[in-house]
Amino acid sequence: MIRATKSGETAYFHVSERQQRALDAGLTGDLTYIIGARGKPLSKEAIGNMIHEAYREAGVAGGAYGVRKTRPTIETGKDASCAKLGAMFGSRMFG
Repeated sequence: MIRATKSGETAYFHVSERQQRALDAGLTGDLTYIIGARGKPLSKEAIGNMIHEAYREAGVAGGAYGVRKTRPTIETGKDASCAKLGAMFGSRMFG
């Protein structure tokens, strides 16, 4: 379960066995899934900066916004309905 920062809505999603093992092995807290080199939770701004830096190092234009919107774009290309998109990514995004 993840609570969205902007809307406060709760989202549920499938976690594969491999992902669950990685989460279980990690040094995370109850509500933290990504930690930095110092063992502290990363802010959304820090994660965005890391994504931006990875794009820059790869010589690709883009950033965290593009990463966040990739999956909805893929699903839309598969003719996903607005209802399905809303269920997957939040009803406010896909009224």
